Amino acid sequence: MIFHPTLGLYIGSDRASAALLGTGPGGPKLVAHRDLYLEPKARFAERAKKAFSFLAEFALDHKAGGAHLHVGFQSDLATFRYLTLPSALKENLRGSLAYEMDKYIPVGSDEVFFDCQIVAERKNEGNMDLLLAVAKRAVISQILEAARSVDWKIDTIEPGASSLANAVFCLSDGYEYQCAALAYVDNVWVELAVVDAWSLKYGTMLERPEGKKNDSSLLLEALNQVQEYWGLDGKDCSVLVFGPGVGPDFLERLKTGETTVAKPAWMSPLGRDEGSIFSYGLAVKEFKEVPVRLNVLPPELRPKPSKTYRYIMITLCALLVISIAAWWGGGIARNRAMAEKIDTELIQLEGETKKVEKDRQQCRELIRQIETLQSIKRHSPRTLDVIKELAERIPTGTWLIEMRIAEDSVIIGGYAEAANQLISLLEDSPLFRDVAFLSPVSKTREGNERFRIRLKLI
Repeated sequence: MIFHPTLGLYIGSDRASAALLGTGPGGPKLVAHRDLYLEPKARFAERAKKAFSFLAEFALDHKAGGAHLHVGFQSDLATFRYLTLPSALKENLRGSLAYEMDKYIPVGSDEVFFDCQIVAERKNEGNMDLLLAVAKRAVISQILEAARSVDWKIDTIEPGASSLANAVFCLSDGYEYQCAALAYVDNVWVELAVVDAWSLKYGTMLERPEGKKNDSSLLLEALNQVQEYWGLDGKDCSVLVFGPGVGPDFLERLKTGETTVAKPAWMSPLGRDEGSIFSYGLAVKEFKEVPVRLNVLPPELRPKPSKTYRYIMITLCALLVISIAAWWGGGIARNRAMAEKIDTELIQLEGETKKVEKDRQQCRELIRQIETLQSIKRHSPRTLDVIKELAERIPTGTWLIEMRIAEDSVIIGGYAEAANQLISLLEDSPLFRDVAFLSPVSKTREGNERFRIRLKLI
């Protein structure tokens, strides 16, 4: 049985790919996937609408209605920027990026949706590195409109380069290819993602010239530009190439210089068909910790957390309480008879209990007096002087309920017939100074005044 079904939908220039993942006894499992051909020259809105109609049929066939949905789109419709910013911006990072978006891309923040991921933070230097992904609002709005047409809510939207990086990371267990260029080569396009220490550095989609299926010059030129821009020449970087457009001639043309070029045998989750790589990378983040977590869908448009599991837990707890109550109620009759017998014995012991309680109260009072005397004994002789002075200065009709002695001050509290008179009486003492009320004097129901006074010791 498959639990927690999750869908990934990738919308490319000439293809839509859907994948259904779930958790089983062995962890994440790719249950099914399917591809749909799209007209490359059609507008993106038309391709998105066809992709979601295709997704609805795919979900219906596999009984995955209502599953979490993660959507990806071709990376040439997005822009990636790798930024270094002060760590002080972390508390309001989205607001700061939106305010200064025109510094990073040639359009204003009101024309785009974006997301960012902190890649590294250097507290000793006071700055941080982050990956910024930006997509035009029109593209995201077209995806959302297509989703509404089939009544489906979207959890995340991200460029294809990030889903490609996550798929390769999970399929290789993240142990290899710390620095790598990942290229999915179709017959008419190439999706490229560059990672360093599994941090996404660059992503794009390139259109291949017509009639030049085995021509790798387009990809080779892009790889050279990436290496020069990021300074990856001196690193042990690999180029992983896969997809239906990769043949022996294509690989041979790429093998220039000392760069390792390989077509990994493990790349496809479903054997030879590698078309599920993007949709797999989109859905797998529900089950595994992945290095790239981007969601250009704005926070205010993301689905709110479902309360279904909370209601299930409440129902289970209620059933548990009912079960315990039923089990407990089975012994009520037996316990009632025993309780009557105990009540009879308690009545007989009531007199003795009262005597024991009286003795216990006397013991507690003696213990309190002993502790008070021991506390006074532990303080310096000056404490005794303070107590003696207070006893002499405080008039009859005044009693204390609080007294605290610190290093150079005393706090007293209690009730008096006229609390204001205490200030002058205590200020006349050679032992005290700066006598003042700590809080306003309040009247009690009996007409006395409640006070709290602080005295400085001379």
